[in-house]
Amino acid sequence: MPALLSMLILSAGLASEDSGDFSCSLWTGTGLSGYWRIATGDFVPDGEMRLGAGAGTVMPGGDFGTVPLVMTAAWGLGQGLEAGASIPFYVHDSVFEEGLPGDVSAGIKYLYETARGGTSLSLTGSLSLPTGDLPRDRGAEAGAGFCTSTVYRLVRLSVSAQYFANGGDDPFSARIVDGLEADIGCSSYVLPETQVWLGAGSRTGSDPVMAAGTIWSAFPWLVAGASGEALLADDPSFGASISVSIYPGLI
Repeated sequence: MPALLSMLILSAGLASEDSGDFSCSLWTGTGLSGYWRIATGDFVPDGEMRLGAGAGTVMPGGDFGTVPLVMTAAWGLGQGLEAGASIPFYVHDSVFEEGLPGDVSAGIKYLYETARGGTSLSLTGSLSLPTGDLPRDRGAEAGAGFCTSTVYRLVRLSVSAQYFANGGDDPFSARIVDGLEADIGCSSYVLPETQVWLGAGSRTGSDPVMAAGTIWSAFPWLVAGASGEALLADDPSFGASISVSIYPGLI
């Protein structure tokens, strides 16, 4: 499946909260807080809700191939506990020419431990339902893993990894394929309200991916970003996206 994209995001909060109580974040493919494919140590606060919509493009072989429009939601279920969900709608698909919806994905993240210096360790779980079409979408898949974030001087390092089991479009009769997925990223402020980040990831049965982007937060309630990525294969594919996150509860 072509590399995942970071995506255009709109978010909504349920209640007003001081911006110093939490850091606004973008999200991952399962709706959890993070950026690109990397879940980080950020959380939607208890009692808050984030709704989102995202868009990007995947260009295999330089062609304008697929354009997914992604709808997401995330909830703060408690202190250090959040759940997220997402579903893509392929508004343009000249590669696979499959149906409009993709797979519904959901995730959960629990803060397991924190340490001095901003280091945190969280446990994660994910589930995808085969509402899309193979081979564009992965089909039914369950995963369990962890993510961790730590700060060293001016750089924040985040790592996420999981074990997954994939059952394709019929997990009850298809052969189950399992493997590991790991992603790593580092971000740093180059201006008081601007971060840049670099990321890389790999998954069993797929080629590695590299990505880079920027995140801009001019206001406590507004986060915007832009990114690009490349699938490092013999027949490479490229992707680009912009992203916006809005927390109305902080306005």
